[in-house]
Amino acid sequence: MNKRFILIFITILLIFVFLCTAVFAAGIISINSPENTYSGNLSDLFAIGANGIASLGNNELYAITSNGTEAIGEDESETGLLFHNGEIKIKSTVIKVGLNYYYSYLQDSSLIEVRLENPEGLGFTFGYYDSGRGFNPKTTCEAQYLTLKVIEECGIAVYDSITGEKVYELDYTDKDIKLAIRPITENEEGGIKFKNGLYRGGFEFAVLGGGRISVINVVDLESYVMGVCAAEMDADWPLETMKAQAVAARTYAQKHIMNTNYYTRCGFDVTGDTYFQAYEGNSKVNDNITLAVKSTANQYIIYNGSLADTLYCSSNGGASEDNYNVNGSYSHPYLKGKADPYDSFVDFMNPMANWSVSYTGTELGEMLGMSRITRVQTKSSANGNIIAIEFTSVTGESKTLYQANCRIALGLYSMHYTVKSATPGTFTFEGKGYGHHLGMSQYGAYSMARYFDKSYKEILGFYYTGVGLGYGT
Repeated sequence: MNKRFILIFITILLIFVFLCTAVFAAGIISINSPENTYSGNLSDLFAIGANGIASLGNNELYAITSNGTEAIGEDESETGLLFHNGEIKIKSTVIKVGLNYYYSYLQDSSLIEVRLENPEGLGFTFGYYDSGRGFNPKTTCEAQYLTLKVIEECGIAVYDSITGEKVYELDYTDKDIKLAIRPITENEEGGIKFKNGLYRGGFEFAVLGGGRISVINVVDLESYVMGVCAAEMDADWPLETMKAQAVAARTYAQKHIMNTNYYTRCGFDVTGDTYFQAYEGNSKVNDNITLAVKSTANQYIIYNGSLADTLYCSSNGGASEDNYNVNGSYSHPYLKGKADPYDSFVDFMNPMANWSVSYTGTELGEMLGMSRITRVQTKSSANGNIIAIEFTSVTGESKTLYQANCRIALGLYSMHYTVKSATPGTFTFEGKGYGHHLGMSQYGAYSMARYFDKSYKEILGFYYTGVGLGYGT
């Protein structure tokens, strides 16, 4: 055998043995030299080349030897999740969603009158929901179209929209009983049409403030999750992305079921608008969403034995953020900021990948209750997001905004931006991303599934640090 070939073979074999020993015995990877080591998950390693970003780790690390490709190590967790078969106690499998409601004068979308339709034409059942959220029927009507109006400031009358005949009324003498309406029969594709949406389950109505009607959809949790997925994402996004959205939305909702901030005050658990998570019924639910929700049914994200508060946003501009730097709280350590190459990888399809907002110094001063602003200085987190911004006025007065106010108070789309003053007296905020930077990036989740072949468990494990996946009991 050629001596040169033998020498090369022995060298390769020694390198292979050294790597195996390092990975299996010490769990350490040496990068470039023994002094530069990396001990994290392999799935967190990336390479940047001419063709974009590629994951070095995925689930395993390989070396090329004389015998071909050999595995030399793997992550402790296949997916980044700490466990996959835990259990968590849940409060209810029925959720109450405030669609139009009175919460305060700042949040008042309640209605003067409500119009309902049963598209199947089989009429409606009137009754009420008990404390266990079970529907108790009292009477029925064959009308296909209904109109609800307030009577005597606290009651509701129901009319046949075609004939004008009153078919039911409730005066709310008993404040614990609210008018509830369901279709006489309902299948998986059926429901009640309200505004432009088709809603499964039933409706509950109340007059809670302003002499107007609050509209609450009472629906099983899995149907609700389908509606959230349809409102929060494009229905045809990758299945694994939709699964991740389903588990995050289900967990976020269950975390707030019977929460005193909403339920005891207004009669619902969550809202169907941007104060919570988007929900417009089930009109846009397709086979992709149905499969994603059914295949992850009853799965929840857990941290230290409790439901995680699984916040998510549209796009983080390339980096998520620590909860403290957004909300000023050290709770929720699983909402941990990190560089997100997946989010940046799909800038080409994200309409909010780059944005720009400009204000004059006078406009900024009016927003902040100050005189004309002449100087703006920012402070960034380790992840490159703005966590403090100081304004100085023409009179020398200064004011500093911190954490989420660096975005909200200025009407900006994210916390990932720079401030420029190219034109005298004008400040331009140039940024990336859309949302609060906490938890999962929806565009990042799309990228992980579409371009990196990641499963929904890997997506969730990447965006929520140190969590597990369990089943509700």
